[in-house]
Amino acid sequence: MVDIAEYISTEDAAEMLGYHVEHVRRMIREGDLTSAKVGRSWLVLRRSVEDYLIFNRPLNKYDPKRCPSNDNVGTVRENTSR
Repeated sequence: MVDIAEYISTEDAAEMLGYHVEHVRRMIREGDLTSAKVGRSWLVLRRSVEDYLIFNRPLNKYDPKRCPSNDNVGTVRENTSR
């Protein structure tokens, strides 16, 4: 069971992060934020938002290390279709 006290709404997470609500939902889908579905609503673990802010604070928006879940950013794939 989810402890509701540890979770916040996507709207509150967007406000904390300074992002649009749709971007927060994209971050949930991509695994950047921990969330739980309660009824028809998604709730975001407050700690995951805080961790995201701490991790990304020193990075600018073009830094490939900015998003912790995108480990493959900047890697080049070999073309195997010859």
